[in-house]
Amino acid sequence: MLAGNTKKNFFVFIILFFLGYPPFYNNDQFVAYQKILSGKLEFPRHFDYAAKQLLRKLLHTDQAQRIGSAKNGGEEIKNEQWFVGISWTDVYQRKTKPPIKPTVKSDGDTENFDKYDEFDIKLTPQASSYDLHLFKDF
Repeated sequence: MLAGNTKKNFFVFIILFFLGYPPFYNNDQFVAYQKILSGKLEFPRHFDYAAKQLLRKLLHTDQAQRIGSAKNGGEEIKNEQWFVGISWTDVYQRKTKPPIKPTVKSDGDTENFDKYDEFDIKLTPQASSYDLHLFKDF
């Protein structure tokens, strides 16, 4: 079973995989905070129903109700409708063929990632202590 922050990071990865952008995303930071606090996700109209249900359960605001939070959380997630048809034994034994297998030339190869302009991290504004406090348990 995944530990605290690792589990949260995994869930965010799943959400990014599905949506292509972070959950509760908005260009306006205040609106993004409001979305986080409300816990309501907006999905594109074409979005798969089983995927919506899985994401809603992963992002449930009540941790006790959040899928994957119980003792056997991984099993609970694997039994979701979206994963029907997945043979987890085949996955564990690496018998399942991935839908996309990127070409990787070396350990540091970044060919499969989008290119972004470099920026000086020192120019990034620091979050206030109040803002940091809001996310201390996140």
